Amino acid sequence: MNSLLDRARRLQPAAVLLVAAALAFRSLDDSDTWWHLASGRWIASNARVPTTDPLSHTVPDHAWVNIQWLYDLLLYGLHRIGGPSLLVITATAAYTGAIALLLRTLRLWVGPLAAALLGLVAVIVAEERFLIRPEMASLPLLGLILWVLLADRDSGGRRLYWLPLAMLLWVNTHSLFVIGLFCIASATAAAIGLEGVAFARGKKSADTERTKRLTLAALATALVTLVNPYFVRGLLFPLELLTRIDGSASVYQTIGEFRPPWSGYFETLPITAYQSLTIFSAFVVLAALVVRAASRKRTDAAFRPGALALFAALLYVSTLARRNIALFALGALPTVAMALAVLHGALPKRWRLAGERAERVIAPIFCAGCIVLAGFVATNGYYRWNGATHSFGLGVFEANFPVHAADFAREAALSPKLYNDLSAGGYLTWAEPVPGGVFMDGRLEVYDTEFYALYRRGLDDPSTWYDTARRYDIRTVILFHRWPNRHALVRQLARDPSWRLLHKDEVAVVFARADTARQIDALTARYASETAARLAERHAWSWQYPLERVVALRSFADLNLLLGDVTTALFLYDELLGMNLPLLEETELLYRYGYQLATRGDAHRARLMLERARALSPEDVRLARLLQSIGVGR
Repeated sequence: MNSLLDRARRLQPAAVLLVAAALAFRSLDDSDTWWHLASGRWIASNARVPTTDPLSHTVPDHAWVNIQWLYDLLLYGLHRIGGPSLLVITATAAYTGAIALLLRTLRLWVGPLAAALLGLVAVIVAEERFLIRPEMASLPLLGLILWVLLADRDSGGRRLYWLPLAMLLWVNTHSLFVIGLFCIASATAAAIGLEGVAFARGKKSADTERTKRLTLAALATALVTLVNPYFVRGLLFPLELLTRIDGSASVYQTIGEFRPPWSGYFETLPITAYQSLTIFSAFVVLAALVVRAASRKRTDAAFRPGALALFAALLYVSTLARRNIALFALGALPTVAMALAVLHGALPKRWRLAGERAERVIAPIFCAGCIVLAGFVATNGYYRWNGATHSFGLGVFEANFPVHAADFAREAALSPKLYNDLSAGGYLTWAEPVPGGVFMDGRLEVYDTEFYALYRRGLDDPSTWYDTARRYDIRTVILFHRWPNRHALVRQLARDPSWRLLHKDEVAVVFARADTARQIDALTARYASETAARLAERHAWSWQYPLERVVALRSFADLNLLLGDVTTALFLYDELLGMNLPLLEETELLYRYGYQLATRGDAHRARLMLERARALSPEDVRLARLLQSIGVGR
């Protein structure tokens, strides 16, 4: 029995890594991945790094400081070798490696169970950023730099020369390299300060040799950050980016990842976990500082130089935008572990011994829970429950990209220039369905605030969109239609005789100017038939929730309802109602179904649908009102 419990204690890190791998192992589903691939393709084809935008027709004169050029090139190379599935595997390895480094660093101060619990919370917080983006480089490199800085104390600084090598890679893969610079600078400044205090007191510091090596490594690190295609501007670009893309600006509040994690927008488990973690972390760190200051006895447990500064900086940065919460989870938890070590050292001995005995009992329960959680992720149950459009597995989550709309536009040889929305832009840079480039994609540092505001006005008020269309000579339009804020423009163009709706599918619609569109009815009919056949397929394994198909069916049903094809929409609703939807989603679907039936005069079927909805959500006032309007009291 004891050997089994001991084995469970040793397996706790592996259990956390299993959950991390399961959450990172998901189909390519992020639109920004595609413009990174398009950038890598351009760099490989032209054998140089771009200085102005080569991917869109709207701002070819705008400067592009492509600091992630090396990431883009490597990503494109991996895609050439193994396609999207190899990108998924690489991302899984990168994010799992970042968590492994975190666990190793945490174990410097806390026991296996505390490290595993903190690591699991970090996984849950960070999984929202387990994207095929440059974070694949940033999070592991942050973990490596922290481990070198914090674990190298006993080696006298011999590992510190890894820091310049890590920063040389980081400065050419992601603008978040500034976090690594801050880590190194704060640790160096604190170490030099402690040396100064010791000297002033006439004492000899035991860390003098390490401080010298750390200072030399920090200077070398500062120099290597200039080794990038843009030299000084590349080094300063993250600061420039902060001034050009301000998440507090109202124009960017429509982009979810720029919203503060405390804003109440799209509350998911990662956001709830982040909020709980920040409160817990702040309390633990403050408590440890009080205990450390009040304690008369010296212990080995203490905060490492620079750790508190890094904790405060990452806490602040994470409150600005939800895209930064993973940085806090992976970068600030070592400081939390130090604080827990201080508090643990202040506990009475009998409490510490009781905790060790409890840990041996909890360990197998924790491991079993991690296995269950990983299985929950693998079945897509986690994503179904959490409301995220991810799917466990390889390949591409096609319901997120205008794959078939791009194929249609290319085969139809539609005329440039192209207008597209932000969601479609990433994939369209890669697919190049219309010559000349896209209208825009996710590189907001290229398009600037003024351009993005112009784009937003066109979506919010379609009457102003025509000015944009004339200004850029738009002849083809591809719109990602899942989000309701695209519906007004879709409806406007569908009603406008000067534009023709040539194609619609579960992801996007394609319009062309009536005076330039050729008669391609046969092509339109073939693609419509292919869309119907695709939606009828069952791609997911029997043990997986078919999330991609649910997303596709729901999006296409909503589009058909928007365009006035109620019969097709209700047929798709019937399909969805047999797919074990989440409670709130099924209630909403039944309400819409009942409303449409009531509008068409089918009161009997409308009542059946609404009664089903009321059984699921008896407090929904809308259901009661609609039932009353068709003759059924509550």
